[in-house]
Amino acid sequence: MKNKIIFLWIVISNLLFAEPSAYQIIRQSENQLRGNTAAAIIEVFVHKKRVQRKMKILFYEDRKKDSSFIKIQYPKKDAGIAFLRIGKNLWQYIPKLGKELKLDASLMQNSWMGTDFTNDDLVKESSWVKDYTHSFLEKSRDSYTILLKPKPTAAVLWKKVIMVIDKKTHLPKKQELYDNKNRLKKVLVFSEVKQMGGRLIPTKFRMATLKNGKEKSYTEMIYKKIIFNKPIPARVFTKTFLRR
Repeated sequence: MKNKIIFLWIVISNLLFAEPSAYQIIRQSENQLRGNTAAAIIEVFVHKKRVQRKMKILFYEDRKKDSSFIKIQYPKKDAGIAFLRIGKNLWQYIPKLGKELKLDASLMQNSWMGTDFTNDDLVKESSWVKDYTHSFLEKSRDSYTILLKPKPTAAVLWKKVIMVIDKKTHLPKKQELYDNKNRLKKVLVFSEVKQMGGRLIPTKFRMATLKNGKEKSYTEMIYKKIIFNKPIPARVFTKTFLRR
């Protein structure tokens, strides 16, 4: 009887103190960043050799409905341009044309509004959890370094992703994004971690584009306000709302 109790204690202890898998860490990190729903105001700063731009955007996402919505509020010349994603369908509304345009799925990989982020980065059609496999590269005192490789059926841009995740918070610190020739093309750094929307998140995302291993441009996204897990009206994720 005594041996059985000791055995059960060992099993329970192992379950309680077992280190999470790479998949579990990535899933928790994504959940922490995104929640079930999110509504945010974000400032975007583009830094290129001959271009310095600022934008302000309104962002909504409902992960259960697999939908997201973005509207540009500033600058004036771009105000009213909006994007709607429902599942794998993406529309863009351009006020000057007075109509919405359905965008081909291949355009998810294109630059979003001339920034270093892609359309997919903004409307979040792909998922680090669902579309990739996960394995540990390194475990340091403070961080996990995890390798992500696309699943065979996943239509994604990056053929290899290396993520550095904080051990204590499970928040991302850095992502390295590689193309199909194993070239490092972009580096995303997360910083200015603070309480916002009732949870701890990085409020500054810095995406740099590399050429021949050297940084050629970068874009910063700074969250000014975010609300998590509050119901978003169904009308937000409609083509009618694009025109409002």
